[in-house]
Amino acid sequence: AQHMDMDLSCHIAYADKMDYCSYGNLVTTGCKHSGDIRSIPNNVGTAEYIEINVNEMRKAQAKYVTFTCNAYSNG
Repeated sequence: AQHMDMDLSCHIAYADKMDYCSYGNLVTTGCKHSGDIRSIPNNVGTAEYIEINVNEMRKAQAKYVTFTCNAYSNG
Protein backbone atom coordinates (compact mmCIF):
# COMPACT_ATOMS: atom_id res chain seq x y z
CA ALA A 1 0.00 0.00 0.00
CA GLN A 2 1.09 3.55 -0.63
CA HIS A 3 -0.17 7.09 -0.21
CA MET A 4 -2.97 7.94 -2.63
CA ASP A 5 -5.10 11.07 -3.02
CA MET A 6 -8.46 10.07 -4.45
CA ASP A 7 -10.85 12.71 -5.79
CA LEU A 8 -14.42 11.47 -6.18
CA SER A 9 -17.18 13.57 -7.73
CA CYS A 10 -20.60 13.15 -9.28
CA HIS A 11 -22.49 15.17 -11.86
CA ILE A 12 -26.28 15.31 -11.73
CA ALA A 13 -28.23 15.92 -14.92
CA TYR A 14 -31.69 17.47 -14.85
CA ALA A 15 -33.91 18.25 -17.82
CA ASP A 16 -32.85 21.93 -17.77
CA LYS A 17 -29.62 22.16 -15.72
CA MET A 18 -26.55 20.37 -14.35
CA ASP A 19 -25.22 20.17 -10.81
CA TYR A 20 -22.26 18.48 -9.15
CA CYS A 21 -21.01 17.21 -5.81
CA SER A 22 -17.27 17.07 -5.04
CA TYR A 23 -14.70 18.09 -2.44
CA GLY A 24 -15.23 21.66 -3.68
CA ASN A 25 -19.04 21.48 -3.40
CA LEU A 26 -19.74 19.15 -0.48
CA VAL A 27 -23.56 19.30 -0.38
CA THR A 28 -26.17 19.60 -3.10
CA THR A 29 -29.68 18.25 -3.61
CA GLY A 30 -29.60 14.56 -2.72
CA CYS A 31 -25.81 14.34 -2.35
CA LYS A 32 -23.33 14.75 0.50
CA HIS A 33 -19.58 14.38 -0.07
CA SER A 34 -17.23 13.05 2.62
CA GLY A 35 -14.73 15.84 2.02
CA ASP A 36 -11.22 15.65 0.59
CA ILE A 37 -9.41 12.73 2.24
CA ARG A 38 -5.78 12.85 1.15
CA SER A 39 -4.33 9.76 2.78
CA ILE A 40 -5.47 6.21 3.32
CA PRO A 41 -5.99 5.38 7.00
CA ASN A 42 -3.45 2.72 8.09
CA ASN A 43 -2.52 2.24 4.39
CA VAL A 44 -5.56 -0.06 3.99
CA GLY A 45 -8.45 0.48 1.59
CA THR A 46 -9.37 3.79 0.12
CA ALA A 47 -11.29 6.90 1.08
CA GLU A 48 -13.85 9.50 -0.11
CA TYR A 49 -17.48 8.74 -0.65
CA ILE A 50 -20.69 10.46 -1.69
CA GLU A 51 -23.93 9.69 0.12
CA ILE A 52 -26.82 9.63 -2.35
CA ASN A 53 -30.44 10.15 -1.27
CA VAL A 54 -32.29 8.61 -4.21
CA ASN A 55 -35.72 9.70 -2.98
CA GLU A 56 -34.60 13.35 -2.67
CA MET A 57 -33.04 13.25 -6.14
CA ARG A 58 -36.19 11.69 -7.57
CA LYS A 59 -38.31 14.48 -6.03
CA ALA A 60 -35.97 17.06 -7.58
CA GLN A 61 -36.43 15.26 -10.93
CA ALA A 62 -32.79 14.34 -11.47
CA LYS A 63 -32.40 12.32 -14.67
CA TYR A 64 -28.85 10.91 -14.45
CA VAL A 65 -25.97 10.76 -11.99
CA THR A 66 -22.47 10.00 -13.26
CA PHE A 67 -19.39 9.46 -11.12
CA THR A 68 -15.75 10.30 -11.74
CA CYS A 69 -12.83 9.19 -9.62
CA ASN A 70 -9.28 10.44 -10.10
CA ALA A 71 -6.49 8.79 -8.14
CA TYR A 72 -3.12 10.46 -7.59
CA SER A 73 -0.08 8.86 -6.00
CA ASN A 74 3.61 9.69 -5.60
CA GLY A 75 3.14 13.34 -6.50
